[in-house]
Amino acid sequence: MFSNAVDAMFWMVNSALNVWTILALLAVSFYEWWKKPHPNFPPGPRGLPIIGVLPWLGGDPQKVLFDWGQKYGTVMSVRMAGVDNVFLNTYDAINTAFVKQGDNFSGRPAVELFTDVLKFNGLVYVDFGGKLLNQRKFAMQALKR
Repeated sequence: MFSNAVDAMFWMVNSALNVWTILALLAVSFYEWWKKPHPNFPPGPRGLPIIGVLPWLGGDPQKVLFDWGQKYGTVMSVRMAGVDNVFLNTYDAINTAFVKQGDNFSGRPAVELFTDVLKFNGLVYVDFGGKLLNQRKFAMQALKR
């Protein structure tokens, strides 16, 4: 009799701890989902935790993105399938980003395999700078012959 009461009490305490643990994990995951990736990130719809805004794009995503561009401005962020994307909605925004501030947007993604194998050498996965310019100049002179 006594052991059944202790077992029941242990089961109730264990169940309560499991519920609080699950609630705490849900709260932390909701916070991580809701916060913006960077303080200077542009405004935009946040979407749902895992799928982002994919359910709202519907059959005509261009129209939905155009409408969001009217609402959030020329530069907006959209979370799709857990990945934050930045959209430039006007020619002036694109020109400013890629022509006037081209050095800031000329970086390459860090792919671990290429980083380990190439050791930041090559022409494709090297960030813009003096090393890339020297390698490009050498490649052009070698290929001219």
